[in-house]
Amino acid sequence: MFNTMRCQGNEAHKIYSTRYTTLSEDGGMTWSEPVPLVYDDGTTVWTPVSIAVFDPERLCVLRDTIRVIQDLPEGAPMTRRYTNFSMSEERGTGDLMLLMPEQPKHMGFEEMTKAEDFEADCIRFRVRFVE
Repeated sequence: MFNTMRCQGNEAHKIYSTRYTTLSEDGGMTWSEPVPLVYDDGTTVWTPVSIAVFDPERLCVLRDTIRVIQDLPEGAPMTRRYTNFSMSEERGTGDLMLLMPEQPKHMGFEEMTKAEDFEADCIRFRVRFVE
């Protein structure tokens, strides 16, 4: 069994957001030590909002398959993030459906003081894979 976990980074401590993986050879009873998820060239996978293909044979991400989903829109706070998203496959088409909240919406986190400042619009993306 293969497991992947998100690791929230800390820029001040030079810890970058990435994913760690573990393997189980006994159906999930015991697990290996976590190791960073890597690309097919051996370098660490950082986890901005993107889509990529995972190679289950080599247990790595194929670097040339990365696709940016959303760049920072003009006028958005520099601290804007797209996180805690949901993902599903649409029945019939096989399209990947992503719902991603934009937060913060209008200001930087340091300026947010009221509960409504933390509200976020949720953007829906449809990702169609073409051969």
